Amino acid sequence: MKKIAPKKGFTLVEMVITIVLITIIFAVVGTFLNRPIQAYAQTYQLADIADMADMAIIRLERDVRNGVPNSLRTKISGNFVAVEMVNAIEGQRYRVGSGGGGLNCPNHCLNIGSADGAFDVEGKFAYASYGSASNYRLVIYNTGAFTGTSDSPNAGVNVYSNTTAPGPVPPSGSAVITPSGSNVNLISASAEDQVSLSPLMNFGLASPRQRLYVVDTPITYLCNLTAGTLTRYWGYAIQSTQPIDPTVAPLNSGGTSSALIAKNVSACTFNYNVGSTQQNGILGIDLVLTRGGESVRVYYQVNSNNSS
Repeated sequence: MKKIAPKKGFTLVEMVITIVLITIIFAVVGTFLNRPIQAYAQTYQLADIADMADMAIIRLERDVRNGVPNSLRTKISGNFVAVEMVNAIEGQRYRVGSGGGGLNCPNHCLNIGSADGAFDVEGKFAYASYGSASNYRLVIYNTGAFTGTSDSPNAGVNVYSNTTAPGPVPPSGSAVITPSGSNVNLISASAEDQVSLSPLMNFGLASPRQRLYVVDTPITYLCNLTAGTLTRYWGYAIQSTQPIDPTVAPLNSGGTSSALIAKNVSACTFNYNVGSTQQNGILGIDLVLTRGGESVRVYYQVNSNNSS
């Protein structure tokens, strides 16, 4: 008769010893792996918020460079920090001498210092749309002059002023920007494009470079340090007083658009060195983003064109 061998297996003691040994091994291995895993997570988090900061700077820089010369202004109020500029869709040179294709003044030239409603530009509009538009405004030789603070723009010489010059220089009733709601008609022509204005407009200051800007809207970048956000606002009307509170008009108006540019903003500063007509202004941007105990600080300087 064949003898059956007894079955072999783990005893309870052996299982307990095995579990204890495995636990010790995992604890030792985990000690060595924990720091690399934490370092990877921190690196990923820093890279993520750094990328967000870089994208915010790139977007802001593009708008600053597209802004009308001397239209940049900054403001701080409590936990709100803002920078604003007037967006230029396109720049052209207005006609002051004999035009191309046999065109001659005065019919095709802009008369600076007196009311005018039709003139040529020395080229073709590439970005602005042809036809009549009440949302377009024209700017010539914005000096950006103000008295006291940028919330007090000087009449007739500052794009943010809603009143005309008192005279005599610039001439009484003149301005550097067409009135809100006036009709700007851009006309495509074979020789050089034309501009028609209704009502007539008195540009009181001649641009040394004959620069004409087609503009549509101001743009505001607003840091809300309470909410920890950086938001871009556009589509509102030009204001004498720089808007800074997102809970009141014009930033909260129905026609105003907004887009969140960055989150986790813990510190924000805009410093603007005005410069001169011969030297560009410089906007210093100091932005700190903080998340999960990790912070990234980005400092960047953007040149603002002052040549009108």
